[in-house]
Amino acid sequence: MTALCSEIRHCAKPHKVGRNAKKHRDIIVMSKKIDSNPLFEGQREKSGSVTFDKYSFQYHWALYRVISNHSDQQEYAVIIELHEDVVVSNSLNVDRAKFEFNQVKTNKSPFNTHQLVEIKKGGNSVLGKLIKDVSSKPYVTKIETLNLVTSNKFNLELAKENVELKIIRKEDLSSIQISDLESELKKEIGISDLPENLRFIISDISDSDYQTILIGTIAKLIVYSLALIQMQKAFICF
Repeated sequence: MTALCSEIRHCAKPHKVGRNAKKHRDIIVMSKKIDSNPLFEGQREKSGSVTFDKYSFQYHWALYRVISNHSDQQEYAVIIELHEDVVVSNSLNVDRAKFEFNQVKTNKSPFNTHQLVEIKKGGNSVLGKLIKDVSSKPYVTKIETLNLVTSNKFNLELAKENVELKIIRKEDLSSIQISDLESELKKEIGISDLPENLRFIISDISDSDYQTILIGTIAKLIVYSLALIQMQKAFICF
């Protein structure tokens, strides 16, 4: 996030020639970049940052994503508790960056249609909140995927029977299931169509032994990194 912010600040530095006109133009450019980047919008909620224990699984899931991306040698940035629980950027370049927004949930039973669209007292449903929070934002086109991540499963009707998916896309749902969700969302937030980039994701780590899994994942990364260093040294010597 620091890299993104510093790059934008660099874009806004005025030059000596035509200072006033250039400064005005830079302000406009900077404003457009801010509008199209979710990192510059005010944080939606802050309570999660304070009550760390309550969101322990969420933080560990974010760490798991960091390790996974690092192992794949991908460029990335991970931001926790900004607009959604975990925001992942695929680049540190403000012009190229695309984002995935993840709402991370721990639930004792699989999410069914009712649990997804049940409107909470004084708020929105789980699915309605996820979609509503970003649907009208100027940076919506920069969001590649909008993910609801659960430590359990989803009890949703799929287009193909007798299959189990770790990632469920809109096209994986049956027409009846899509219609049921869209009908409830239209009544709740006035949106008739499920977003094409919506994903229902079953976490790779469970909410019962995620710390043990993270320790093993970190150990694998260390072993892999050391082996890579040794290979590089051997190549240089050769």
